[in-house]
Amino acid sequence: MPPKKEITKDMILISAFNLVREQGYLQLTARNLAGYMKCSTMPIYSEIENMEALERDVAGKSLDLLIKYQITRYADDPVLSISLGTLRFSLNEKELFKVMMLNDDPGQKETRALMQNKAREEITEFLRKIGSCTEREITDMQEILKKMMIFTIGLCVSFHFNAVSVTKEELEERIRDYYRLLENH
Repeated sequence: MPPKKEITKDMILISAFNLVREQGYLQLTARNLAGYMKCSTMPIYSEIENMEALERDVAGKSLDLLIKYQITRYADDPVLSISLGTLRFSLNEKELFKVMMLNDDPGQKETRALMQNKAREEITEFLRKIGSCTEREITDMQEILKKMMIFTIGLCVSFHFNAVSVTKEELEERIRDYYRLLENH
């Protein structure tokens, strides 16, 4: 009987996710992951298809966490709440935020498109669940949400790169202000 595997694909994914979460996307190499897991690279290469597949899986796990933040209620209005969830994700998960929003690796273009579609579907379902909205109201909320996300992500990126000098509390207030402007137009 062959010996039981000590390192599984799930363990590798969780470790890779935590490595990226703590140290950043650029640190996700087989050698660094092996060091993080205190093993050789052999069990990693024997369990995963390749590093690109592992990167996709880490991105998917990051997206799941982002969506969890986005569908948590931070405000009565769902569009504002989703934007505030995105802000909190960027503040609490800085390295994952960078992977999700700032990774310009051309090889990740397809993965990013799939992630955006998944997020759009999850958020649309969230908007449907929270009230008896007509399809027209859902479409209107999605259009406002699109503008809010452009503003929110831009503000978060500016904050993380020290392009704006504001506190975390001021970031939230700017998002609320922008939402009020959109709501009144």
